[in-house]
Amino acid sequence: MSSDTFHKRLRRPPKIIEEDSSDEEEDEDDIPLAKRMRQPMKVFDLKQRSEARRIEELPKVQYISSYKTVSDLKRSFKSDRQTISSQYSEEADHVVIRTGSTEMNTQRKAPSTGIRTPSTHMKVSSAIKPPSAIKPPSAIKPPSAIKPPSAIKPPSAEFKVPATPAKTPSAEFKVPATPSKVPSLPETSQKDHDFKQSMSIITHEFKAPLPASSATPVTEKFEFRQPMSIITQEQKNTLIQGRLSHYMESIIEELDQYNLDKTIVPDGLLTLRGSEHLPTLDMSVIKKLTSFITQLTASETTDISQLKKIIKLMENSVSLLVDVDIMQTKNKEDLYAIHDALSISVMLFQVLMSTKRCHLMKDTLITCLYFIKNQLDNIIYPLLELNLIEDEAIQVPEDVKDFLHLLQSSEKKLLSEFIPNIIRFMHYFYQFIQQEDIDDDMLVTIAYISMGPFFHDYVNSTVFFDQQDFNPYEQLKLSSLDILMHLFAQYSKHRKWIMEEILTSLGSLTTMDDRRRYRLRDGRSIHVISALFMQLVQSCAAVHQKKMESNWILKWSIKYQKAETNDVKKLNDLLLQRATQSWKLSSEAANNSAGFFLEFLMAKCKSRDRNNFSTLEYRLLLENTLDDILSVLNDPEWPVAELILRVFSRVLISLLEEGHSDQYLRSLAIEWIGIICTKIKIGQDKLSGNSAPEWIYQLNERLPLQIEPTTPVESIALLDQCRNKLLQHVGSTHKSAVQFYLSNWGYIQSNIWGKANKGWEKVKETASGKGIDMNIAKDIDMNTSNDIGINTENIENSDIGDEKESEKWPLETVLYLQDTCKYYWNTSLQLDHKLPTVNTRYQLPEITYQDVNYLSELLASRQTLYTSFNFMLNELLTCLSKEAVLYRTKALTAIGRITDQLPAILDEVRIRNAVVQRIHDASPSVRDAAVQVITSYLGSQDTIPTKLYEVVSGRIMDSAVKVRKRVVKLLRDLYFKFTDTNMKIDIASKIILRIGDNEVGISQFALKSTQDILFHPFNQIEQDSHFGQSYANATKSRKKKIIDLTSIITGAVSLLETKVALSKIIELTMAGINEKERVNYEKNFQWIVDSLFDRLLEMEEEGNSKDFINALATIYSFTKTCPNLLREKQISLLQPYLCVSERDDWIKASYVLTIYRDVIPHMKYLDPEFIDRGERLLLQLIGRCPLDIIEDAVSCVCTIVDKVSHRYNVLIKMLGMCNGKLKDAREHIRHGRKIASPPLVRMLNISGLLCQHFDFDKKRESDPEAMNALDLVYRGSIETLIFDILQFFTTEWVDDTLRISALQSLGYFYSSHPIFMISTLSTELMDKILNENNVPMKVQLMKVFLNFMNAEEKRIGKTELKLINVDTLMGNTEEFAELGVNGSLMQRYLIHILHCALGESSSLRYASFEVISSIIHQGLTPPGSCMPAIVAAETSADAVLRNKAYYIHRYAHDKFGSILYDSMNEYIRTSFDYQKTLQGHSIMGYAQRNGELESLLGLTYSVLKDRKKPQMVFLRALVNPFSFELKTCSPEDVDIEYLKYLVDNMMHLNLSTTGEVLCLVYNMNRTLITLGADLLSYIHFLKKQDIELVQDTITAGKLSIALSIMMYLKTLLVELYDIPDDEIIEYNPKTKFRSRDVTKDVDMKVSIDWDQLMYFKQGILDINTLQNAFSVFEELIVNDGTAMID
Repeated sequence: MSSDTFHKRLRRPPKIIEEDSSDEEEDEDDIPLAKRMRQPMKVFDLKQRSEARRIEELPKVQYISSYKTVSDLKRSFKSDRQTISSQYSEEADHVVIRTGSTEMNTQRKAPSTGIRTPSTHMKVSSAIKPPSAIKPPSAIKPPSAIKPPSAIKPPSAEFKVPATPAKTPSAEFKVPATPSKVPSLPETSQKDHDFKQSMSIITHEFKAPLPASSATPVTEKFEFRQPMSIITQEQKNTLIQGRLSHYMESIIEELDQYNLDKTIVPDGLLTLRGSEHLPTLDMSVIKKLTSFITQLTASETTDISQLKKIIKLMENSVSLLVDVDIMQTKNKEDLYAIHDALSISVMLFQVLMSTKRCHLMKDTLITCLYFIKNQLDNIIYPLLELNLIEDEAIQVPEDVKDFLHLLQSSEKKLLSEFIPNIIRFMHYFYQFIQQEDIDDDMLVTIAYISMGPFFHDYVNSTVFFDQQDFNPYEQLKLSSLDILMHLFAQYSKHRKWIMEEILTSLGSLTTMDDRRRYRLRDGRSIHVISALFMQLVQSCAAVHQKKMESNWILKWSIKYQKAETNDVKKLNDLLLQRATQSWKLSSEAANNSAGFFLEFLMAKCKSRDRNNFSTLEYRLLLENTLDDILSVLNDPEWPVAELILRVFSRVLISLLEEGHSDQYLRSLAIEWIGIICTKIKIGQDKLSGNSAPEWIYQLNERLPLQIEPTTPVESIALLDQCRNKLLQHVGSTHKSAVQFYLSNWGYIQSNIWGKANKGWEKVKETASGKGIDMNIAKDIDMNTSNDIGINTENIENSDIGDEKESEKWPLETVLYLQDTCKYYWNTSLQLDHKLPTVNTRYQLPEITYQDVNYLSELLASRQTLYTSFNFMLNELLTCLSKEAVLYRTKALTAIGRITDQLPAILDEVRIRNAVVQRIHDASPSVRDAAVQVITSYLGSQDTIPTKLYEVVSGRIMDSAVKVRKRVVKLLRDLYFKFTDTNMKIDIASKIILRIGDNEVGISQFALKSTQDILFHPFNQIEQDSHFGQSYANATKSRKKKIIDLTSIITGAVSLLETKVALSKIIELTMAGINEKERVNYEKNFQWIVDSLFDRLLEMEEEGNSKDFINALATIYSFTKTCPNLLREKQISLLQPYLCVSERDDWIKASYVLTIYRDVIPHMKYLDPEFIDRGERLLLQLIGRCPLDIIEDAVSCVCTIVDKVSHRYNVLIKMLGMCNGKLKDAREHIRHGRKIASPPLVRMLNISGLLCQHFDFDKKRESDPEAMNALDLVYRGSIETLIFDILQFFTTEWVDDTLRISALQSLGYFYSSHPIFMISTLSTELMDKILNENNVPMKVQLMKVFLNFMNAEEKRIGKTELKLINVDTLMGNTEEFAELGVNGSLMQRYLIHILHCALGESSSLRYASFEVISSIIHQGLTPPGSCMPAIVAAETSADAVLRNKAYYIHRYAHDKFGSILYDSMNEYIRTSFDYQKTLQGHSIMGYAQRNGELESLLGLTYSVLKDRKKPQMVFLRALVNPFSFELKTCSPEDVDIEYLKYLVDNMMHLNLSTTGEVLCLVYNMNRTLITLGADLLSYIHFLKKQDIELVQDTITAGKLSIALSIMMYLKTLLVELYDIPDDEIIEYNPKTKFRSRDVTKDVDMKVSIDWDQLMYFKQGILDINTLQNAFSVFEELIVNDGTAMID
């Protein structure tokens, strides 16, 4: 029902009392109403407790029992407005009641027996406050400790704040402890029944102080005197009863008078209120009556007819305000009246409960309920949420704002008492429903009231909580929870709608956030909604109709006592059948309630649900609830958590078995099955591990996992003893938990008994000598059995099954199970019954709080949830083979969660093999998840399985970045676990290789890891000896450590394909470090080099050529960056290896050459003979070495001559020889003679390399005398000479071998003479090469470009470090010209290079992209100029080319940002043209990659989607080609194949947020609104005429096809990503939009049936296909409706 309907239903008309008049005389001593002023309220000062406690029933002493004399009682009548509030103290469990200035401690102070002397005046001054409870003579303090009456201040007319400083209410919602009962003080009595008697017989007590109006206070001497007499309880009750009767008669008399003449007695007891002038009682009169009535028993109460009339008068005060909305009236008087009405509602309940007449006045209770609900809805909830509204920047409602302006400090204090009064009302109502049954109307009302507090929240509300030391609103939730639990437990037919109302109200929930306010006993907290849900389900286990069951068992007991031996067994069976059926109903109710709640939330969480309440918030609600349930699993006070998770796991498994379930729910199922399995496995491990106490470990071994016929009865008894122990510790403080335990265990035990009892039904029981015929069972009251559906013939056993047992159960076991079932049943009915005892030979120890948790975990391990672990794990393994990548990834993540906690689970072969198989999965995300699982497992192992290591380490070359990075991290961690040197070497080599990774993050991580595993271990050696000790002087053990560590480095080098990786690592390591680190590294490197040289001779003697080469490679890697590591002696040792005799010797010579080139120039002194001999060896080597090392040889000799020997004639002679032979060859070629190519190839290379590494012309200018011999070669410019010769050999007259070699040599030459690169001859040569179809020449030219740019980058870098001299500034433009050669060159040939990058030859593509990469990195051209080729290459089927393009794009994107994408349409069109060359005419925009269909432009989108502006530009560029100008468009402008290519790409793009999807849809809608509307009108125009194949008609047809496929795509995207229509309508890219994450529905087929358009079937555009296109377009756009929007 709606809220308005509900309110109307709740409102009742006020009641006017019209009864027979009474002749009772009016009491002469009644105080006139005019004298009754509004007095300050009593305030209970509640001190904070150590644990938050429920608001308990207020002690009756609050009205009468705290006053020990009639005089005190009369003085209390003047206080007509006293507020009671409770405050809990952390120091002591007691309630302090403050009345005025007095304080009564209801626990610590001894009860008083003293009697106050009553005042002689019936009218007591308001200044006089009743003293605190008088202590017995033994506890009375001396007179000096007692304050004189003058010290007692009269009460103020305004509200007094308690003296205790106000504390901010706790943000935590605390579990209430057992409410301690407040003991009532002993009652005193007086002999005289006359209320007016002065009671002079007790004048020896303290004298009452004078009235406050007295001018001069009288000072009395206080002295304790023994009272002369004591008033008995009977006398006091007689006095109160007489007074009450007289008081009621006076009220009834006035009421009767009013009913006669509709007038009231002036200053009488009645007042008229409201527009209807209803008779009501004044607040002081009501309090007085209530105080009398609550002190009397129901039998002592006076005439019930009079009481009813008075209750009606009290009800009128409430009914007048039922429909009053204070927010609308804004009347302060109404506020005070509502406050009084709340107190009256509480007192009404007190009166009715005291007189036991609640069942006769249910209409009165309903009126109070309506009134309470009205105040909650109209005052409490709006003010509570006021702070929330302000926090959310929402405008405060005007009525609330106006109401707040009316509130002063006194009114705010008055408001602060509303919630405590409502709590008291709820507390009394809870007591009432425990004693009485209520009708549906009352149940519905109180249910709605109790549900409300859970769906509103507060943020430090100053209106209600400013003056409180605790949070009353949270106490209101606790009181509401008690009521809801009782209703849920006792009124089963109402459970469904209560749960539905709670779940429906979740849409307005404001409390399910990160604040967990329900405090558990161990200090943790959970959400209130989670606690509510669990408590409701847990309450279902309570025995239904307990009174009826108790009566039944009483009758059964009588029959049992009279039973004969033969019928005892049948009678016991009847009892257990009844108990089983009751437990079955409770179990089904709990299961159904839990399932209903979970399935409701899961239905709201479906991806396709378009509820007003956000799906994401429902998902958050579900996940938070599940987290809370999981957190209390096996908590002794929350046994329901196991049941809920058991139900939830069944739901999850059913979702996985269904093929059509929602994607989110299936993902949730996989995830949470993993979470539950992890929790179960942790619990099992805790019970069997070392952390558990020894006795728990022993019990875990002894207790049966499953009770079978062979299970010893001692084991079953031990299990029941453990259960009983747990029940004792849970105790009566958690009744719902106890009932749940009893119901659950009883149902389990009864099912086992039913199974065991088969075959023993007719066995005579010898335990009793009495018997009865089974027919007598019908006399027990079988009607009650039928009411709950008992079947006395068989017991349904849902958990055990109905299979026939081949083995008969032992009779001893059957009888024991029977007795334990009786014990659980009687205990659940709160009947005494002892647990059957069996000698288990085990005594349970005294257990602590922590032990209770272990015991709860132990018993839970025997429950269904724990025993289904393997079944759930099998479901996860099944998900590993599902087609959807998401499910495989989720399953691995779930298994990984278990492995993180318990890695030993992968010791099971079937699980490990299933995970290892996924390491080779086609999807990168699946491989990453599998590697993560294996990483967790291997990280916990002391011994690493070799096969498993090989599988995982092989993924270090994976194409996925995440996988490579994860494997590098894993290998670094495993390195220190291995003791096998070969394994360490393998790990080191794999990590070193990643230094060249294109991903910067992986490269940097590999560098750090290499330093950790290869270099840092040497620091440990340093700590064992004196710093700086050389290797030669080291001890034997020290040398061994150095050699061992060095052998790992050399071994790693031996496994490297390229030897430059280690040198790169050393170079990066030494760059950017401080001096201290440099010294440390150089010392370690010196040890490495020295140990390698120490072993070189040994390797040579052993003939170990492989290790020798690896040692040289390692030395080279270190000396390249640190040339000072080598000494002269070590240099000399390498010279013999320049004399080459075998093939392996060339490799050695190559390393020696590079070492010499890098080290010799840095040597301070070298033997001239050594240099001379070295030069000769180098010249011999150059003449016969392989071409692949000739560059090292020439560069080495040039370096030695230029830097050390200065014997330039060596180089001149070499140059002259090469020049002469090349000139001769040139002449032979010109004359058409054949020549031998191999010698000329060597000559060409040597010539180019000599000019690259030695500047002959510059040296001739600087040292002419030393270069005299150069004139014999050529007197002019050597540069020009060599350039002409090399250029000649690149012409078409020469064969391709010589041309390629000449071009390579020109590349060497250009590196040192860049100005020749842009000469006319060079540009003509390059133009010619690029325009011809000679792929090898193009590849070589790309290499020339690359080497030239790298050389220019180094040269420019060195030039920038020089100081610019005056000559340069004055006009030396040549140097300036050389600085810009590479930029000019690349701008000239960029288009050709880009064309080559998209060519058919893979070698040419790779070489071209290396050039493009260098262009981008050096910034030689505008950044966007290379992007068309890069984007096109990212769509290539060649994975190597895609990766190259991807990393270039990533670098450019990070460096240049949004400016790259100004021409995005061109980039996308280039990719289409490129695919056209690859695929031909049938072009698709997607391809099978990584095991699934992916968009060809997906790689491009993955780079730029991290920035919003490029992302939006890209998405708009995909839709923009669909926009045309209808008037100017021609058929050639509409490329259907290109548009279909775009649709394919958009369809398979991996979109992750609603913003992306909405951007595409928004731009499509804009096109449909403009072009679509125009085209629709034009088609209508064409249809009115004869359609012909003219230009305009063809254009319209193509546009119709284009817009049709776009609308197909739009519909598919909206369904695929589940985008609500309201989000599509509200989206505007120019306004701020809060995007949310979305996932593609993996179960939905992502495709468009192109055959829906006849054009794609036939492939031509004729009349038929044209008309079909028009019809399809019209149908789609009309159904879409976008074009109809104004």
